[in-house]
Amino acid sequence: QEEDVNEETILRTKRWIVILGDPGSGKTSFARWLVHHLAQTLLINGQYSTDYGLLRIPILIRIGEFAEILKEQPSLTLYDYIGKHKWMGKTILDNDSISLNYLSHALQDYIKQGQALIILDGLDEIPVSGQRSKIINIVENFVETYVQTPTGISAFDNPHLNRLFDNLSQSGGNQIIITSRIVGYHAAPLAGPS
Repeated sequence: QEEDVNEETILRTKRWIVILGDPGSGKTSFARWLVHHLAQTLLINGQYSTDYGLLRIPILIRIGEFAEILKEQPSLTLYDYIGKHKWMGKTILDNDSISLNYLSHALQDYIKQGQALIILDGLDEIPVSGQRSKIINIVENFVETYVQTPTGISAFDNPHLNRLFDNLSQSGGNQIIITSRIVGYHAAPLAGPS
């Protein structure tokens, strides 16, 4: 736990972030605001860095919607879902000028290049405990594979190594934010791939 740290410092320096809060405390609103702010900074202002550090392509995913698709496609990975995901049941594209496959490949390329900020909203909102553990495992595998330091350290390695070898604002690489209710998160926290 760190005291006296604002969101700019956290976003600039931490690769793996979990935002916990009570229902209605603004976790989803903050996630949506951050995605809008970063997209606007990149698209309208043409900037490649902000007060939050190096600019990454923001990807916002509702875990509940991923869980619904997973019922129909049990072998689907989070990586393969990216770009085909929806927000509140609606496609993330405003028009038909780009295909979902093209978008999916483009976002996956940003992830492969270490230029993405992946926000997983509502980790706790999976009602069935068996499905919750499967989703936790899928998220942990995604983080282990795609959200590492440039030297290959993951969120589940020794935290002292993370502090020594990871300067997110200089090294780049993917970043992840996971939101959850406090109680729901502690019932099934991220612990690392098994």
